[in-house]
Amino acid sequence: MNNRSRVSANGLLAGAAVGAAWLASTGGCGTPGPIPAGGDPVAPNNYPRVEVDAGLGGFVVAGRAIVRREGGVLSVWVPVRNTDVKDLNVQYLFTFFDKDGAELREQSGWRFTVLPSRTEVQLQGNAMSTTAEDWRLKIRVGR
Repeated sequence: MNNRSRVSANGLLAGAAVGAAWLASTGGCGTPGPIPAGGDPVAPNNYPRVEVDAGLGGFVVAGRAIVRREGGVLSVWVPVRNTDVKDLNVQYLFTFFDKDGAELREQSGWRFTVLPSRTEVQLQGNAMSTTAEDWRLKIRVGR
């Protein structure tokens, strides 16, 4: 057997091995099985409470939130400041979660506001359920 035949035979064997592995992984049919999701590398308690769009990241800063339970309802005020020299049109959304971390279905939706130049304002949200125990705030460019 010459070198060319040996290379060709080795390539054929490698191809057959790959083909057999593929058939074994798909159960022998052409439809692949379910693909499992990877684990989230960010632990739930490491998600930021206040999240801003990438376009606002350098211009919108947040202070320490004020959280109160009034009449059984969780209320949150978050001081945010626009560090830019011009006003910013933004939308914000408070999301509330129960004690197990499940997102509550009843939410207020996106709200529009203007963040004046170099001025702090307080964005405020109220849970629509008395079972709310936790919250997050998202801020995006106004649409």
